[in-house]
Amino acid sequence: MPGRHLLKFFLAVVVVAVLATIAVGVFWQSEMGYRRLRNAVALSLATTMEREVQVGEISGNLLTGFVVENVALAKEGGFAEGVEYGAARVEITYSLLAALRGQLTAPAAVKRITVEGGYGVFDTREEETALTKLFEAKPFEPVPPEEKFQPLILVQDSVLDLIVSAEGRTIPLRLVGLEGYCKINAVGPMEIAVRARSGDGSFRSFSAEVLTDGEERFFAAQGRVEGVSAERIGSLLLTSPEVRIDSGDISSNFQLWIAPDYGDVLGPRTYQLQAGGELPSAERVTGFEARVEVRDARVRVRSLGAPLILRRVQLQASPDGVSLEELSGSWLDSPLSATGHFALESSQTEMSVRLNQVDLTTVESLLPAEIVKSLPVKASGRVELEVAATGPLDHLNAQVTVRAPESATVTGEQAGGVTLAGTTV
Repeated sequence: MPGRHLLKFFLAVVVVAVLATIAVGVFWQSEMGYRRLRNAVALSLATTMEREVQVGEISGNLLTGFVVENVALAKEGGFAEGVEYGAARVEITYSLLAALRGQLTAPAAVKRITVEGGYGVFDTREEETALTKLFEAKPFEPVPPEEKFQPLILVQDSVLDLIVSAEGRTIPLRLVGLEGYCKINAVGPMEIAVRARSGDGSFRSFSAEVLTDGEERFFAAQGRVEGVSAERIGSLLLTSPEVRIDSGDISSNFQLWIAPDYGDVLGPRTYQLQAGGELPSAERVTGFEARVEVRDARVRVRSLGAPLILRRVQLQASPDGVSLEELSGSWLDSPLSATGHFALESSQTEMSVRLNQVDLTTVESLLPAEIVKSLPVKASGRVELEVAATGPLDHLNAQVTVRAPESATVTGEQAGGVTLAGTTV
């Protein structure tokens, strides 16, 4: 079942419950009234969601709101397969009098929903079709405030299982201690904020703020993830035995937007809807920005022999490409630094790598023989090695500079599709 059904599930609980409350109003505050309300909610949910459901005890003052205990939606094969969505406790407050007087529709009468001990599954593999709709402009028909479902939804101490697909692999992630809110406004975008931590040690914390019109044509988000385990990410994403990540800590700030190009709200290059219905004519803009920092990573590359120690790495990603703003660390106990840029559309690469106080003889002993034969210089003792690489990834041109005690100029030969040239000063 697509993850979007999670919201549909809880909204269905609310709307159906309010309608059922009005229908059984004659039994307010009686045991029969609570029992009939519970049965009405369970039946309507089962019909709406086309699944087996469970609804526990209902209590509270039905004139202003009530509490539902142990609400659950079964997986597609029934409860024998497990629970897909649920909550230990759902508290709902509403203005029943306004609904009965016809001042508000039943959805608009709901004021606040608090979900405690919630559980859900969000499978991104089943969201691909829904997510692509975000890139398609759609007609927008504003809903009058007296008819719009616009409560404040609070989530506390909940769990969300994410199933992410990357590079053909399925990656399960569990968010625990999930807290947040969804504010559905009478006009303008709905506001969503969440924070959580990892249940399996994949990361320390995650937080995000989202604005969306709920009509799949406007979306803006910003957030931060801290303490991501580089070792776990490597084990999930790196399929080749050539590279292995032993340790490291990753943090990232990110922004994502799919929107008409106007206005600022969350920060640079994020957008919001104008209040009042119709959107102005504007070209839709899609994009993302992410800043990633890696600390204290240990990376093993089989062809390099010795591990790379990355003390600090800073990356900036956008639709234009990925920039390596800083890399500082060591290899063979020699200081290592690098900067560069990779263009996403053209695959053009610019990279500069510097290795200080490195024993070139030791480097030669670790490199493949065909590369060693084409090295532009032979030197003993410790030298400074610089590599400037440009061009597409499948055919990089590399300029190698070796600074040694004696001066010389040499030109290497073709080696493995990489052109080597070098100077010493």
